[in-house]
Amino acid sequence: MHFQRAQLLDIHRRYDEAEVEYAALASNPRGQVPYRLGYGAFLERRGRRDEAVALYDLALAAGADDSQTRAARERAAAALLEGGANGLNWHLD
Repeated sequence: MHFQRAQLLDIHRRYDEAEVEYAALASNPRGQVPYRLGYGAFLERRGRRDEAVALYDLALAAGADDSQTRAARERAAAALLEGGANGLNWHLD
């Protein structure tokens, strides 16, 4: 029930409240995969990819061994690197 509440708050752009719900559900690094992935995806959508990567790393370090968490971590890390590189605005004129 809390997961659906978090999703509804997210959809209605009540981000602070949604984060509280997501964080509570994902507070156990070895907890259920959908909660962890939901919170990680929320962080990614909010532009907080570094926090999402840290969440996924914590879960993996705690023994979560599922392909979904590994894939989410890879996606967030790649987007973080891409965003960092694009944000440099290098000009080679």
